[in-house]
Amino acid sequence: MQNHSDRRIPVGLVATVSALAIAVGGATAWWSVNSRNSEPPNSVNSSTVDPNGQTPSVSPTVEPDSPPPTVVSPTTEQTVEVFVIQDSGTRFELTPMPVSVQASEEPTALVAAGFEQLFAEPQDESGFSEIPQGTQLLNLDIKDNGVYVDLSPEFEFGGGSTSMTARLGQVVYTATTLDPNAPVWISVNGEPLEILGGEGLEIPRPITRTEFDREFPL
Repeated sequence: MQNHSDRRIPVGLVATVSALAIAVGGATAWWSVNSRNSEPPNSVNSSTVDPNGQTPSVSPTVEPDSPPPTVVSPTTEQTVEVFVIQDSGTRFELTPMPVSVQASEEPTALVAAGFEQLFAEPQDESGFSEIPQGTQLLNLDIKDNGVYVDLSPEFEFGGGSTSMTARLGQVVYTATTLDPNAPVWISVNGEPLEILGGEGLEIPRPITRTEFDREFPL
């Protein structure tokens, strides 16, 4: 006689339970993967935490220093005009020639530096000088009543009337390069220049550009 307690589990039930287990396992795996992928980008990984449990600070980005501004050196030279003689073919003419001198805020220093350049016997396409070689500027002073020019004795040496007239014009015009209307007081070795040359050119005291052009045409 057959024992009824020996019952078998239906095959359909086993299949159903297995399918359910597989589904639950798959869901669990999907949730784990997505949990890791959805970790916030700013979360701190445990490997970046120091042994004391402190999160290291992030150093700010340091921008490179801007280069220092370019420093423009002050101008060390200045241009003034001295006057030379130019031969036009029919007559001599006083012609301005720009020269570079050491920059200064003092008008006296600028005019004196111009005379030094003039006495260096400039001679190029701009013209030539009738001032005798060896002439020196002994003193120059600019005052309220005019420009005082004291020259060495060489200024009176050599040449005829045309040369004397030309060199006088060079001095008068160069002395007034900063103020064309200023009167000029000319001395030689400290003595007032009243007569120039053996032919006796009488020099007004003071003399201006206007007087020179009227009294001493080249």
